[in-house]
Amino acid sequence: MNVSGTGNVHTSYSAKSTINGNFSMNRTGAGYTALCSNAASISGNFSYTKNVAGSTDIGTLSSKTSIGGTITLNVTHDLNSTFVLHRVQNLTNGGSISINSVKGFNLQQDSLLVTALGITNYGGGEYAYLYNNQITGNVSITTDPSYGGGYATYIRNNTVTRNTVFNVDGSNNFLKAILWAIPTMAT
Repeated sequence: MNVSGTGNVHTSYSAKSTINGNFSMNRTGAGYTALCSNAASISGNFSYTKNVAGSTDIGTLSSKTSIGGTITLNVTHDLNSTFVLHRVQNLTNGGSISINSVKGFNLQQDSLLVTALGITNYGGGEYAYLYNNQITGNVSITTDPSYGGGYATYIRNNTVTRNTVFNVDGSNNFLKAILWAIPTMAT
């Protein structure tokens, strides 16, 4: 799916979608994007690229979006556009998630097998949340230096397997409680 227009785009708008194969979207026109709004079942790979303004919501907390293959997200917004990823599960390792220059972020109840998940230069007048996720992959989260004004980043109840780096470059609070998977040790 290629979208060059500026209108709102919704998939799975009023019901869960079933996609037997890969699902890709390339958005080159600014505007709001809501993918898998009522969840989806995708048997193949899922990819989404957006390098223009306009918030992005993927998934819903009320129902799981299942991806049989990899997940690859490359999103660059502006500090006025939010990014949400809710209850998405992919089953094949190898993809990556790169989120840049967004107004806060909200990732909840995701189970992700990725090479890397990076969220960089987030800020704006919005809270940031990483709650209740299972992430297998390197995780890197960096605030924008301008991220101030009394907002905060909340990192709670996540299990991350691999390396994790947090860089706090702004003046807002950063509140973390995270579980790391501990490898089994032979005795």
